[in-house]
Amino acid sequence: MIPITPTNMVGQEVWARMPGRPGEPMGVESNVELMGFVLSEHWLSNQKVWRCKAFESHGVWTSHPEEEVLNIKSIRMPLSNGAQFKYQQQVSIRPATDHWVVNGNIVPKTGRIEAGWCERSPSSNGSRLKYSYWVRCELPGMPATSKWYQQEDLEYSLPVAQGVPRSFAAGAPAASPQFKHLLTGTIITSPSESSSFIESPYGHRLTAAGYLGGNWTLATTGQKIADVYPNVGGDSGVQDITGVLHVDTRMTWKLDDGSYVWMHALGQGVAYVSDDLYIELETDSNKYSWLNNKYFIGTGTFNGAIWTIKLFGKA
Repeated sequence: MIPITPTNMVGQEVWARMPGRPGEPMGVESNVELMGFVLSEHWLSNQKVWRCKAFESHGVWTSHPEEEVLNIKSIRMPLSNGAQFKYQQQVSIRPATDHWVVNGNIVPKTGRIEAGWCERSPSSNGSRLKYSYWVRCELPGMPATSKWYQQEDLEYSLPVAQGVPRSFAAGAPAASPQFKHLLTGTIITSPSESSSFIESPYGHRLTAAGYLGGNWTLATTGQKIADVYPNVGGDSGVQDITGVLHVDTRMTWKLDDGSYVWMHALGQGVAYVSDDLYIELETDSNKYSWLNNKYFIGTGTFNGAIWTIKLFGKA
């Protein structure tokens, strides 16, 4: 395998070739690559090496509780050398390999990839790469399963359309969604209410409510993951004759891995007081790809020019 050495791979998803196991000669690389993300990079003895979060590495290549592996010498992009799937990609299992049985009926399994394992094995042509993926499958009314599957036993799967419960296919009742507080946004808004509205045929239109800055933090730890990109987007909602503001806002974040998030929020509230929101996010970040392809619920409150948003997602 030829290592890739672009300017900066921090935050990128990769296949990371593991170092030799304990007892093997120093400097020897394993014949195993694991799916993971680059956390940092540095030079060691005139060679660039990487620190990676490598899924399913704990207990074999690292004792770190967060599965961090040091001094990795070789990494490559996720869909290279015959690899067909990426982290958190939704896949379906070939029914001949595995399936659910619900009320006597066979129901295909679908799930998301949580880890990947690539092993080199000898062949007549030199070596062959054998891919396996750890897939978590869920179905309402059934215990969740997590298993290793060979790449040839998996197929691409499109997400279930919004508003179409999986239980229609499975014949099982849909569970009530549970939400948890994921992120907190602290947004510096501008300008004041009196200069933000114009009268329009639809009511009082917000036309100058922009964002000067702010940040987004993880609700559990308070760690900042993004800054609000200043002077981009804003709220163009309408305040109707009853005083209700129909929020329609767009915002851009810059993430700690250098990628960006586009945010679109709709909802209702009282201008510069509080609002209830539903939020859509899009990002090209591998690290924060979990923000894509879902809707979030938000609650907003104002303290002067500071808009605080609590963002909730499915648990």
